[in-house]
Amino acid sequence: MTDNPCNPILDYGPDPFATFHDGWYYVLVSEHVQVGLRRTRDLRHLSNAEHRVVYSPGADPRCVRDLWAPEIHRIAGRWHIYFAATIAGVDEGVVDRARRLFVLACEGDDPFADTWRYLGPLRLPESRYAIDATVIHDGDIDYCVWSSKRDLRGGWWQHLMISRLVTPVELDGREVVISQPELEWECDLQPTNEGPQVLYHGDDIWLAYSASAFWSPCYCLGFLCAKRGSDLLDPFSWTKLSQPFFSQSRANGVYGPGHNSFVTSPDGSEDWILYHARRVPRDGFGDSRSTRMQRFGWDEAGLPLLGEPVAVDVAIPCPSGTADLAGCSGLP
Repeated sequence: MTDNPCNPILDYGPDPFATFHDGWYYVLVSEHVQVGLRRTRDLRHLSNAEHRVVYSPGADPRCVRDLWAPEIHRIAGRWHIYFAATIAGVDEGVVDRARRLFVLACEGDDPFADTWRYLGPLRLPESRYAIDATVIHDGDIDYCVWSSKRDLRGGWWQHLMISRLVTPVELDGREVVISQPELEWECDLQPTNEGPQVLYHGDDIWLAYSASAFWSPCYCLGFLCAKRGSDLLDPFSWTKLSQPFFSQSRANGVYGPGHNSFVTSPDGSEDWILYHARRVPRDGFGDSRSTRMQRFGWDEAGLPLLGEPVAVDVAIPCPSGTADLAGCSGLP
């Protein structure tokens, strides 16, 4: 195990999501046949992290299948995992009616050691295509943001929805569109807004999202921004930035960077982004998305400066405070 790890930190890892709690990073990626949870004290060594399957639908053909984009969130003092899946036996049709969101709950306070229970589908106001759920905490209010499909400009394109969480499995009945693919860089191969991720900074709530088709080299990250304490169910509370903030780097050999998450260093002094990307512009019928990480900063106006995706042969610096947990010697 090297003391100077480079990207990718996981050779196969689409849709990475991470959170930091009590000295551990808990990480999930799309595993398709199950929901698996990893934990590590040093994200750079994610490939050597402990791994535990917390949910598997089994062999029953009536069960959900094609599980992807899981996220772990702490809501009302309890751990929950949201994931997308296809309902077996349902006619998918042209609008992917069978794709829905589902919820797991941890029965204890240790998400890695304690039992997880399947709670069933997330009860949305309307029954339609739904993937990529994430949670916004604003004061004492919790919101759910996810990607859905509606008939936009003659096609069933993906857009971002928001609703208030009443419980971890139920929304309050009002769902609002806060972003739809309308800019050129959001529409390569397929107009798409998906994979919403929250980044808090001062009074701002930044909502990153992935744009264009996930199999396109032009898959990239855009941002919406709203103020803490504003009415997040009002579309006019959100401002969409006109340019992507994180996109392919041909010079560095990084294509289709997106579907990310944000974490801090162990001591909270640095901001880091996890994302998936490819080494080639297109991988045909394969899937070569791997998990990467890099540090980012902010400009004087409070805008996130994600920079460009770093090449795979660039060593990842030790996140601040990692040595206090596990040292920079590669311990999980």
